[in-house]
Amino acid sequence: MPRFLLIIILLVTYHHTIAQTEPQLYHFVFSPTAINPAYTGLNNEICATAISRQQWMGFEGAPATSWFIVNSPLNLMAIPFGVGLSINNDQSGLANNLNVKLNLAYHRKIGKGILSIGLSPGFYNQKYSGTWKTPDGGSTDPAIPPVNENKMAFDLDLGVLYHINQLYLGVSVAHINQPNFNYSTTDQPYLPRHLNFTGKYEIELTQYNIDLIPALFIESEGTVLHMGTQINVLYNKRFWGGISYTIGDVGLNAGLNLYEGLKVGVAYDYTTSRINRSSAEVFLQFCFDLERDKKPQKYRSVRFL
Repeated sequence: MPRFLLIIILLVTYHHTIAQTEPQLYHFVFSPTAINPAYTGLNNEICATAISRQQWMGFEGAPATSWFIVNSPLNLMAIPFGVGLSINNDQSGLANNLNVKLNLAYHRKIGKGILSIGLSPGFYNQKYSGTWKTPDGGSTDPAIPPVNENKMAFDLDLGVLYHINQLYLGVSVAHINQPNFNYSTTDQPYLPRHLNFTGKYEIELTQYNIDLIPALFIESEGTVLHMGTQINVLYNKRFWGGISYTIGDVGLNAGLNLYEGLKVGVAYDYTTSRINRSSAEVFLQFCFDLERDKKPQKYRSVRFL
């Protein structure tokens, strides 16, 4: 496993193209459903997650993104499934994007691990607002949508995940149908497909009461590539901290379990490119198990003695 991760890291870091195509997410280790629907319901708990990210703080028109994700396991006729809802609002420059998806996953035991297949249908709403300026000084451009025009399109994501012991490997495709918004312009904008890879390995150092969690994320739409690696250290199953590196960014994060099931985390990363700005992200998650949290019932009738 360490050799596999090392090979992936070396291959990916050979590229030097920097671009942002999809909303960025620092806490993907704690909320992988935002990237791959196959993670839905995998931890056998009902989880609600809220994330807010402000990228390149102080930069006019910089991306501001928020997520709200709910996931739950579901056993239907003794068949394990996962079901959930994901809402992402992303504002970047003149664009305001809203993506709402229903997450569905089917889990099946394969060998010593679990294979999960996820499907995420939903809609993607896109709106542009502001004053356009064309290169020739005119008021219109066939490649630019009209101001304040609002369009919605069907969106579909697919994902596959294999989980064995402490190893998680997932591959997903976002916008697999390449949604077309049918603006009233000559050139119709659409969302290109994005291929995502996520990997995580949990190493338990029981003698030190520490868990090491290295993780890897790769995303590309075919022309540019975004890659991130991070390692988190979890102490006493309660406190964690970590460092990360993406192409052009270095980051730190920290968090804690306030009590069983409730997690709070913050992240800060600094852009090493010419943008020369920092980003911040806040993470909040609450998970619970209905069976585990069910309180014992008391009966006074002699029938139950």
